[in-house]
Amino acid sequence: DTATDTSGPCPGQPFGAPTLLEGVNSLDDDDWAGALTGDQLTLYFSSWRDGGQGDDDLWVTKRPDPGTAFGPPRPLTALNTPGADRGPCLSADDFTLIFASDRPGGQGILDLWIATRSGPTEDFGGPAPLTEVNSDSWDAGCALSKDGLTLYLGSTRGGGSGSHDLWVARRSDPAASFDAPVPLASVNTPDRERGAALSPDGLELFFASDRPGGQGGLDLWVTSRPSPEAPFGSSTNLGPLNTAGDDTSAELSRDGRTLFYNRNADVAGGTRRANIWAAPRLCP
Repeated sequence: DTATDTSGPCPGQPFGAPTLLEGVNSLDDDDWAGALTGDQLTLYFSSWRDGGQGDDDLWVTKRPDPGTAFGPPRPLTALNTPGADRGPCLSADDFTLIFASDRPGGQGILDLWIATRSGPTEDFGGPAPLTEVNSDSWDAGCALSKDGLTLYLGSTRGGGSGSHDLWVARRSDPAASFDAPVPLASVNTPDRERGAALSPDGLELFFASDRPGGQGGLDLWVTSRPSPEAPFGSSTNLGPLNTAGDDTSAELSRDGRTLFYNRNADVAGGTRRANIWAAPRLCP
């Protein structure tokens, strides 16, 4: 007999009750969910807390194993600026970090920037703008496919279905530049769509939207497809995870079993405004 795998992903299954992510959230400032490394031991996120270089900075926190709380965060001083630096996402090998910034050298209100490192214990440095995907508008909220060939982002540029849409840019090789982004037409609506998060197998896309059918403000939604080559289908509201406020910035762990996201509402257990929460997937 073959033993049942109780540690792998279980796509399509619901999520359990979310809890505050222990050791990460600050008492008096906004903290925004970000990017978790494959071993689930390092979390990159953005925060308005004191100790950074600007209003919104990138921070990193670590833990010894996935079952323990994260330790004290430290700012990513090599990446931060006096402006806004936020919304990080990671490549599958954890050697590339993409984030949004309004620093000089961009093309619009907020642009995507890319930073790399040579090893898992090294710091990221030397960010450069992703000029091929940026516009003169607001570009942020990234998700990179496992093979590094597809980038999802949120943008307010013209040509979509509404004022804020999801876009996708592709390339033929991880070392190549991305093609110009195109709107994710099967997902976008006249309402706002933002903050994409892709499952490791590329079959589920989590995002935030204020379309009808939610519980208030921006809600978390998920759409799926039968293969990475197929278009995404209809979207489903992640009802129990959402609140009357804004629920955004989804990030699925690489094992597919924990969804990290933001709640920006007065809910039990929250410290102030935006906090990072974690919801376990209810796998069989």
